[in-house]
Amino acid sequence: MKYNVLFFFIIFLNLQTKGQIFKTDKLSVHFFAAAPVADIDALTNYANASFDLKRKEVKVTIQMTSFSFKKALMQQHFNEKYIESDKHPLASFKGSFKDNLSDKPDGTYVIYIEGKFNLHGVEVNQVIPCKITIQKNQLSVNSSFILNTRDFKIEPPKILTKPIGEKIEVTVNGVLHKVSG
Repeated sequence: MKYNVLFFFIIFLNLQTKGQIFKTDKLSVHFFAAAPVADIDALTNYANASFDLKRKEVKVTIQMTSFSFKKALMQQHFNEKYIESDKHPLASFKGSFKDNLSDKPDGTYVIYIEGKFNLHGVEVNQVIPCKITIQKNQLSVNSSFILNTRDFKIEPPKILTKPIGEKIEVTVNGVLHKVSG
């Protein structure tokens, strides 16, 4: 009898923790900065992301060379001069949120994720607002926030000695799917 209760408890615990993790390797990350000569505008659809609703953790990793620009020369300068992708190939964010979403019904929620954004080899504390929609086996993510290039020791290009592109508007969108088991 003791073993049946223990067995049932282990199965119940396992069921409680299943299905709380959502992942994708196709998260869309777009960044934009207005500039007098040519706007800085790039997109990747290949960021990796995971949301663990039970542990209240978020992780995002971006291969910097996966960003595509409308102008090839701008992409080259981004990777070689500013981001130095050969030295700093990845950007990442690891954070947590306080909201208990694992017990919430399907729906749309606004959360704030506090964590560390690592870009250009520099780690900066960041609070990122995020709208998520939970529906059965997927979680949709939508977020917009500003990054300051100076915080990450990135020297933006200068036009007539005035730096451009210091404030970067970042937009993140995607659908993460529930991980089985």
